Amino acid sequence: LNVSTYVFNDPVVEKGIRYYRIKEITPDRFYYSHIVAVMADDRAAKLVIAPNPVTDGNLRFSFAGGDAQSFEINVYSTDGKLMLVHKQMDAAGLLNIGHLPNGIYNFLIRQGKEQYRSTFIKGD
Repeated sequence: LNVSTYVFNDPVVEKGIRYYRIKEITPDRFYYSHIVAVMADDRAAKLVIAPNPVTDGNLRFSFAGGDAQSFEINVYSTDGKLMLVHKQMDAAGLLNIGHLPNGIYNFLIRQGKEQYRSTFIKGD
């Protein structure tokens, strides 16, 4: 059994329900995943990464729920590979990403049932 995780940032999300599915193409056929409904709201605007691109190896961020409770950070490459998992107990808003190769990454914070997403660039 192979399990894969995918991340996609839709650049034209409007408020409301959006529907997504994955089309997997193999050498001899293709498959569709089940359809997933996603409720888009304004939470994405509540997560800020600055400066972006990150050039000193330290990602600085702030988000709406940052001071209330512990949270988990996941960093994904653009091809959906999970590159970093970090559990944080405070709202320091600093994450060392110096070990990651230069590139574009998807940043996800999970705090209880809430999720906050953004994209950042790691460069020199």
